[in-house]
Amino acid sequence: MDINTKQMQATITHEVDVRVALATNQVTEVTAKKYAEVSGMSYTRVIHWCQQQILQARQINKDGQQVNTGGTWFVDVKAPILAKNS
Repeated sequence: MDINTKQMQATITHEVDVRVALATNQVTEVTAKKYAEVSGMSYTRVIHWCQQQILQARQINKDGQQVNTGGTWFVDVKAPILAKNS
């Protein structure tokens, strides 16, 4: 039996040197749809709260620019929900 020890050494070294890097960035904004899914609220209520500025949110268009209308709502998950007097 002929064993190639150099190949075995290279394989073992490669396997030992492999490292895993985990993402450390925290999410600060999610789409209104994802916010509704995670929170259990209805999507229409989340949109309403975005429009009423109860949730801190902004609309982003398909080009990634902030717009006043016609964009996708992104909710700031770090900001508190604001209480409004009715």
